[in-house]
Amino acid sequence: MEKFLAAIQNMFSIPELRKRILFTLGMLAIYRLGAHVTAPGINKAQLERVWGEVAGTLLGVLDLFSGGNFQTISVFALGVMPYITSSIIMQLMPVLSPAVKKIQEEGEVGRQKLNQYTRYLTVVLCLVQTFFVATWLSRNGIIAESWWATAMIVVTLTTGTVFVMWLGEQITERGVGNGISLLIFAGIVIGLPNAVIQVSDRVRGGDPYQTLGVIFLVAVLIALIALIVYVESARRKIAISYASRRIGNQTFRGQETSLPLKINMGGVIPVIFASSVLAMPTTLLTAFPPDPNEPNSLLSRVHAFFQQFHGGDHS
Repeated sequence: MEKFLAAIQNMFSIPELRKRILFTLGMLAIYRLGAHVTAPGINKAQLERVWGEVAGTLLGVLDLFSGGNFQTISVFALGVMPYITSSIIMQLMPVLSPAVKKIQEEGEVGRQKLNQYTRYLTVVLCLVQTFFVATWLSRNGIIAESWWATAMIVVTLTTGTVFVMWLGEQITERGVGNGISLLIFAGIVIGLPNAVIQVSDRVRGGDPYQTLGVIFLVAVLIALIALIVYVESARRKIAISYASRRIGNQTFRGQETSLPLKINMGGVIPVIFASSVLAMPTTLLTAFPPDPNEPNSLLSRVHAFFQQFHGGDHS
């Protein structure tokens, strides 16, 4: 505990560190401010009604990582997901493309080129995703069915995502680092106060079973957090032996060392992809609802099959 308090004190006693922390907090405040700026032409009442039907689909996963921005179709509706997707694609490209691998081997210059290509790919992905989002909004009556309304949504959401990408890079370079991860963290944690209020309301209700349930939930959460930290810090040490060698007139004796490998090399990327893939069928069914006049069609039966997992009508 003393080390923790000393670390907190050092955070504000070192001028450079204090400047970086304040800069990071300022960027996060701007990010959260954008969550309250709704895209132009949105029918909020219709959006709330439609969102109640699609919350369990891929759109719900997207809303989670956008910090609730997608649920309100704010200017930051897509969040950092296009940038994360493009980053994953660029990380896989050196394996698939010799030209990209050659650029990667150029050191710092190659890294800057790949970062630039990642930004360009992010813009391309944004244009594609925002077009489908605008089409979905228009089909559900949330925006007007016109090319102008669609173009406004595409331009607004793409610009917002590029700005979020810039915020993340600024936090990485001039803040405390890991800007994209901090933006995701800020978006998810923003719902914590409401969750605490709901839990406290249940405890104040006086029901002993509710109180025991809350205590059990808190204990499970603490245990899960401890397990996650333990797994993330786990390392598998691979023994490495260096044989004796002679260089010029000098002889170097053999050495014993180890290569630490993380147990969880993939991080949270597999979880993100798994959530997206599992929600994909329901999302497609939401975009292509079955014909109510043909209840025995293949599309209607597929829709009914996936409907049982979400307990609602997404048509």
